[in-house]
Amino acid sequence: MRQYTKKATQPRSFFSNSITITGKTGVGTTTAMSELQKILGITPYRWVSGGGIMRGFARNMGMTIEEFTDYCSTHTKEGYDRKCDRQIERFGRQDYCIVEARLGHVFVPSAFHVLLKCNTLIRAERRKTEFLGKSVLQVVDIISKRDEYDDLRYQTLYPGCLWPESDFDLVIDTELIPANLVDSVILGAHSEWVQRLDQKVLRAGR
Repeated sequence: MRQYTKKATQPRSFFSNSITITGKTGVGTTTAMSELQKILGITPYRWVSGGGIMRGFARNMGMTIEEFTDYCSTHTKEGYDRKCDRQIERFGRQDYCIVEARLGHVFVPSAFHVLLKCNTLIRAERRKTEFLGKSVLQVVDIISKRDEYDDLRYQTLYPGCLWPESDFDLVIDTELIPANLVDSVILGAHSEWVQRLDQKVLRAGR
């Protein structure tokens, strides 16, 4: 069975202008992508959201994203996960691609990989408005179960895809860094990464 670990998917070359942003629900990946878009603009960048693709599928079927996730778990032959992943993979075959998706790092291996993290209680507080009538603790239970299900589903489809934090190029705890500063941290770290890539190219050419 094919492995999707960082070592197994290590590219021979990199797209120095491509970035993937990964994280569980409520960590702030959508906000980070939105702020980066304000700074970098549309052209020449292409912006891809895995959550947006899946929410589009859900809307077309008249479901919430949670209902659609449950549906996918019992209708695996329809392959919505793989349909989403194939779209991300197609977008990621060229440079200047910003991808916000749980498995963006797997399907765009040549990019700069960012992991956002945050404790479950804070994530639940951020998402509480989406669950009318639910307490924060009830939302904690909902998103914790979704986290467990997502991890199992992804690991079944793509063994090794759940990289440890140490395999990402940048890890940000969004509980500690304000949302309006996350984009600056990403761009600063990305710039340093590009410089390191340039130095490797120069050394290889000597």
